[in-house]
Amino acid sequence: MEVKVLNISGKETGAKVQLPESVFGITPV
Repeated sequence: MEVKVLNISGKETGAKVQLPESVFGITPV
C-alpha cells in the first residue's frame, strides 16, 4: 500500500511511504 506523505499544512510533500495493508487491519481485495 502506498501512502502520500503530507506536511504540517496538509500539502503533499511528494514523498510516499510503503505500508503493509495489515497496518490498517484491512484485507486487499
